[in-house]
Amino acid sequence: MAGEQVERSLASGAWAPSTVPPKIGGPSPCDAGPQPGRYGQDVVLVPPAPVELQVCQEIDVRSPDGRLRYRTGTLRTGVAEFAAKLSSGRTRSSSGGCRAPGGVTASYQLVFRYAEGPPVGVRALIGCDPPLLGATLMASEAPGTNLAARLAAIVAAG
Repeated sequence: MAGEQVERSLASGAWAPSTVPPKIGGPSPCDAGPQPGRYGQDVVLVPPAPVELQVCQEIDVRSPDGRLRYRTGTLRTGVAEFAAKLSSGRTRSSSGGCRAPGGVTASYQLVFRYAEGPPVGVRALIGCDPPLLGATLMASEAPGTNLAARLAAIVAAG
């Protein structure tokens, strides 16, 4: 899979999207695909210069076959600034979980897309400490981010 994608990318001189179809009933419309991750993601939550952000909010109502349902929204202006704000919070190596003493009040999947190259996926769990979970880093919300309201507004805008 990845080898084929790399070979096509090298042949074309630009990053070629994966040809692997998304999983049937995949976990989310924000599934970053089979090859998420980007150089620099081990240093910052979201590497610089994303051009689009897709946000998926899990909703409590499941489909008749038991799959999760989502509301989605896409941000195309101010994406790089928002990513920088998210990346400015205190980070640490990811252990894959967070503390949620009051419970998770909202769950989002964020996919930052770039003009070239693979996307970056981040999970935002409102009510967790820390709320932002990347591939290799966990991050606290930076002061002034107002994460819950900002993500809800992106989803509400569609």
